[in-house]
Amino acid sequence: MDRSSNRASELLTAARQAQQRGRPDIAEKHYEEILRIDPDHDEALGFVGTRMALRGNHPAALRLLKHAAELNPDMALAQEGLGIVWVRTGHCDAAVQALSAAVAAEPHRHVARLFLGHALDAIGQPRAAAVAYHRAITEAQKRGLWISTNSTAPFLLDDVKRAIEYVRRTRRQIIDDALSEIRKRHGSAALARVEQCVATYLGEHVIIPNDPRQRPKALFFPGLPTTPYLSREMFPWVSALEEATSAIHDELITVLAEQAKGFEPFLGTNTGVSLNGYLQNDRAEEPVWDAFFFYRHGLRWDENHRRCPTTSALLDSSPLAHIRDHAPEVCFSLLTPGTHILPHHGDTNTRVVLHLPLIVPRGCALNVGGEIHEWRVGEIVAFDDTFEHEAWNRGEALRVVLILDAWNPHLTDAEREALTAMVPVLGDFDRECSRV
Repeated sequence: MDRSSNRASELLTAARQAQQRGRPDIAEKHYEEILRIDPDHDEALGFVGTRMALRGNHPAALRLLKHAAELNPDMALAQEGLGIVWVRTGHCDAAVQALSAAVAAEPHRHVARLFLGHALDAIGQPRAAAVAYHRAITEAQKRGLWISTNSTAPFLLDDVKRAIEYVRRTRRQIIDDALSEIRKRHGSAALARVEQCVATYLGEHVIIPNDPRQRPKALFFPGLPTTPYLSREMFPWVSALEEATSAIHDELITVLAEQAKGFEPFLGTNTGVSLNGYLQNDRAEEPVWDAFFFYRHGLRWDENHRRCPTTSALLDSSPLAHIRDHAPEVCFSLLTPGTHILPHHGDTNTRVVLHLPLIVPRGCALNVGGEIHEWRVGEIVAFDDTFEHEAWNRGEALRVVLILDAWNPHLTDAEREALTAMVPVLGDFDRECSRV
């Protein structure tokens, strides 16, 4: 290898390292030097050409990018750069083709998705544009970008602001469509707190919980009383469950005896790095949090209902929170000895989590908002899981509770109806965004 080839190789390594450090400006200088050594270096052509396109130097960008695409037609970076030029010069059909090819080859390319959103909007596909923008923002923010002005390149700032506002307007329209008939039926006064909830969710207003221990991950509903635990008397229907504790326990023992058939990890797995921060075991053993689901994300698991007919009938007669694809979550929840569910927050204060304890060895407890509760078999406990909460089994035997989702009792019927209509369609949009 001659001296110039060695130098080009060193520069290529340095350029890639600069990109990994989030310094595209330094990477560009290295790539420019590579092109002085090797004018046919496709990666350098693609990178420098794309940077030129972003700065608005379209003729020079087009020359480099076309050359890169001739050398390597499948290069995502070259297609991204060409797409940016086509968007900036009003050739949006060509832009959609190039940018779609770029993200198909490398789905993480957030800048390509950003300009794909521009192009789709220009050719009259607003829903697809919103999906592209949403994915662009998500991919960028995974890398610590586009979170603030300081984390956004100056020549992309207006584009990113446009994308964020476009997604907000799309979500607003989705919600307005879902609530249209409900607003007509109940009137504005009955839905005043719902409107505050929507405005908070969309970032139109900032309303934060009064109690700093409460931090909903997804949806905060203002105006509800703030307390980690809720009085059991607010759920008079749970008496039937408590009175049937022995029968529910017997069905649990039957399914436990069937060698874990029907049980699965509550979080999808009980092993791996992905569980760091969620589960641990203080006995040098694998932590195990398993579940026998009756409902999962609102979907009824008919086979498990069939195997536990008494429990199933009681659940069918209970006023659980039913929201398509979201609620309820109902299961026998198992913690093995030594397993600790680490502190975390739930999604929304519109629902309340209830536990009916079935098997509780000594050394097991629930901590919600810093207030420790020790389960007692047959006695329901209700809590707001948007408060930081954790649970542990420091005993020597299995701990099992029946978990149920119920509506927050402080919601009105009109508010529940609005949430039941609104939440699923927002979920539909988010799933659509995650698929592309």
